Amino acid sequence: MKLDYLVLFSLLFTACGVKQATAPVSPKELTFTVEAAPEWTSLFYRKSGWFGADGIFSIPLTGVDKVGNLGNRETLLLFSDTYIGEMECNVPKPGNVMVNNTVAIVKGNSASPDSIQFFYKKDKNGTPQTFFVPQNSGGKKQHFWLGDGFVNQERDNTLYLFAYHIEVTGRAFLTSKSWMCR
Repeated sequence: MKLDYLVLFSLLFTACGVKQATAPVSPKELTFTVEAAPEWTSLFYRKSGWFGADGIFSIPLTGVDKVGNLGNRETLLLFSDTYIGEMECNVPKPGNVMVNNTVAIVKGNSASPDSIQFFYKKDKNGTPQTFFVPQNSGGKKQHFWLGDGFVNQERDNTLYLFAYHIEVTGRAFLTSKSWMCR
């Protein structure tokens, strides 16, 4: 058993290689500003279909994350728990459903209502369904909450997503595994 760990550690150390450390940036050198962007916020005020979610992550599909998203033609948005249905006077109408994850694509860099499109699966009756579903075993209620991701340009622009495998345990949730999906 110890030999297995020694071999695994040796392979991991060899595969990672040695990189020269860089000096950390002092917190005094970092400057951040935050300002409201109502034109972007308005893209998420919707009356039909996708109308709210949590756990949002954005991934530039060029594989390059730049200030202002410059140079990116498309950005993937990942959401976890999502509400889908109809809204009236900013109140969900009866019959809305919650699915555990959905996605959206934003085309370009302008906050136009035509630039964003939301996606979720539907069953044969047209009922909204979760977009990414784990292969469940043991009859337990399980789902994915989505995390961040990236596009690896050196691997044919392959998209990688991090997903948290959630198991419902009565009134609580248990994160049983973390997955990296491609």
